[in-house]
Amino acid sequence: MIRQDNPYAAGSDEYFMHEALVLAQGGLGWASPNPLVGCVLTRAGRIIGRGYHARDGERHAEVQALLDAGAAMGATAYISLEPCSHIGRQPSCCHELSRAGVERVVWGAQDADPRSARQAESALHQLGIANTGRALVRECEQFLDYYLSARSHQRAFAHLKLALSLDSKLACPTGHSQWLSGPESHGYAHYLRLKYDAVLVGFRTVLADNPRLTVRPDVLAAYYGSVPQVRLRQPVRVVLDPSGELLPQLAELALAQTEEGAFREQLPRLILICASDRAPDRLTVPHTQVVALAAGEDGRLSFAEIFQRLYRLGIHSILVEGGGRLAAELIRQQAVDKLTLVYTPKLIGADGLGWTPQLQCQQISDCPLISTDQPKIMGNDVILEGIPFKLP
Repeated sequence: MIRQDNPYAAGSDEYFMHEALVLAQGGLGWASPNPLVGCVLTRAGRIIGRGYHARDGERHAEVQALLDAGAAMGATAYISLEPCSHIGRQPSCCHELSRAGVERVVWGAQDADPRSARQAESALHQLGIANTGRALVRECEQFLDYYLSARSHQRAFAHLKLALSLDSKLACPTGHSQWLSGPESHGYAHYLRLKYDAVLVGFRTVLADNPRLTVRPDVLAAYYGSVPQVRLRQPVRVVLDPSGELLPQLAELALAQTEEGAFREQLPRLILICASDRAPDRLTVPHTQVVALAAGEDGRLSFAEIFQRLYRLGIHSILVEGGGRLAAELIRQQAVDKLTLVYTPKLIGADGLGWTPQLQCQQISDCPLISTDQPKIMGNDVILEGIPFKLP
């Protein structure tokens, strides 16, 4: 989450771009498959208009900010993502900014949509806005990493998040793990469920915990501070179940209960990923779909193929919450785009359940590295978040 308190000098480009990033979060859960984008308009160092992309198919952040301002002649626009230069369901934002008399445009991340990527500067110059710039590029790219990655690679972005003891265990030997992390970190997981299109777990986690995998306001509030005054959007629940272990009891599982919250209209509410030879011909549970994939010679399903299939279904970002075997296989297949490790002040012991595969490292120089940001503190927990380097 982008913090509400602005750490930058008032009136600076960074200050106003931070305000645009805060605004962008207003579209959490509803803007997808479009990106979360915020925009502020300023004149003489004062904000005169604010806007964000609230929902897929509705006005872009720039147009919303122009409407909020009423008049934007001579203004500067700060946008967290490169403004679009093409005409789609909405008009070209570059053209709308020019038509309103905006004199300067500053943006954060470059777009990954091939229709507009890296075209704003030339488009704006042709429209008479020669004064362009960039601000908080890294922060904007990090906030939109899920969107930029999915658009670039045409597969769902996979963010693996795990709550661990100080000795890197997921659970007690019995499998019990609720709740290992503190309320703030638990709320962070619900924030990511809200931000991403889907949440993925393995069938063993479902059998052990019978989770709903939905966003709950009371849990979210511990991280967010206060839940936005919008109806929460629920993620698609995806379960890796190669052998169809859940099929006999599917209708009784909490995942199959769909009465709560607002789910994405064009997507199933529950997806089971099964091996082709174990997939059922049809399901009687409503709003549920099976994705059947051929297993490799080693009997494993390919996560590269899974994430490509989910992308084609309209699922562009996935939070992976466990369990240990699923996490180990993702690491082994080098299929993780982002890794978050939540370390909690508890010791479970050597007999606890782990999560990493055997890596066959003979010396420290063989060990893969994680490119991490600065550690974060959430309550009593320490958060390490970054990008896994490729295994040797």
